[in-house]
Amino acid sequence: MAKLWHALFVLFIFGLMFVKPSFQDECAEGVRFLLKQVCKFKPFDLEAAIAACCTPKKCGLHQLLQFCN
Repeated sequence: MAKLWHALFVLFIFGLMFVKPSFQDECAEGVRFLLKQVCKFKPFDLEAAIAACCTPKKCGLHQLLQFCN
């Protein structure tokens, strides 16, 4: 019985490796990457950009430039 539980646990952990990140996580990564490219070496407000852009409404280049300080 212990071997069965061990095998199920290993399969569960293995299955967790294939779980996709949420839309919010993927969007936040994308916004951070784009802000790094758009703002170059200027600081930027990542949290405000994520709050504004990671909704069903997407942000364009003009909107992303507003978050560069």
